[in-house]
Amino acid sequence: MPLVQFTPPIGPAVDPEVVKRHLGIEHSEDDETVLELIEAATQLIQDECSIQLLDAVWQLKLDRFPVGREAIEIERPRVTEIEAITYVDINGDEQSLAGSTYQFDGDSSPARLVPSATTCWPFTKRGTLNAVTVRFRCGAATAEPAATKLIIALCADWYEERGKDDVRLRDQGGNLPDSPFYRRQLDHLRWI
Repeated sequence: MPLVQFTPPIGPAVDPEVVKRHLGIEHSEDDETVLELIEAATQLIQDECSIQLLDAVWQLKLDRFPVGREAIEIERPRVTEIEAITYVDINGDEQSLAGSTYQFDGDSSPARLVPSATTCWPFTKRGTLNAVTVRFRCGAATAEPAATKLIIALCADWYEERGKDDVRLRDQGGNLPDSPFYRRQLDHLRWI
């Protein structure tokens, strides 16, 4: 059940100038580093909390529809819209499901899709991998204040560590400083 980002957010979750001011950076030499730190912090938060901070389009691929009227669950929180559902029918042709043939519940977590009251999910071509594609939009126009605060704090910690032999920027996105502050902030974001 591959879940992949189809269209990324338009920009970073936090304005790099805000981070630079917080870090006391008054020059442009570290602009690329600051942007990389913001991206790494954003990715860490999204991975740790299974959320999408900023508006993006994702695709969920399934080998087939669930049986009958069972729900398709979308594990990415904050799903705001279903853009399209396509599938490979029993003849091997790609088809699109009309919005009137299914119901979307974005208030639940995980979000759910079920067939309309009088229908069932269609059959797909047997043996076709990733025969069903659900394209959906999730995230928000701006990052939650708690996420912004956490991104800035992570950038500050990582910026302070730059240049040390045992610290590499590309690896920093996977390392959360061992601190109750960070754990509390992540726990808070999981429940927003």
